[in-house]
Amino acid sequence: DAAINRAWAAGREGTGTTALPPPEPLTVAAVEVAQAQFFAAESALKAAELLFDVGGGSAVASRHNLDRHWRNARTVANHNPRSWKAGVIGAYRLTGAEPPTNGLF
Repeated sequence: DAAINRAWAAGREGTGTTALPPPEPLTVAAVEVAQAQFFAAESALKAAELLFDVGGGSAVASRHNLDRHWRNARTVANHNPRSWKAGVIGAYRLTGAEPPTNGLF
């Protein structure tokens, strides 16, 4: 959230309008958001896994409907290519390589 706010603030400085921010703050915001998405998906998957570890066999009983948490985390994780995002984030952090500007990132 802070990176996005900084990017928009940088775009408005001195313009008096809501012009698009310059590329650098947008790049930083995109990388920080992708990093947050990566950690959120990983954490959700791990939490769902631990739910079954702690709950044992009864945790998968249909009356509890706990499997929906794992299914939801899995669906979100599958629609956000974590390994690809991790590679792009790593390349940016290590070499300064610009992330792609498509909708997947």
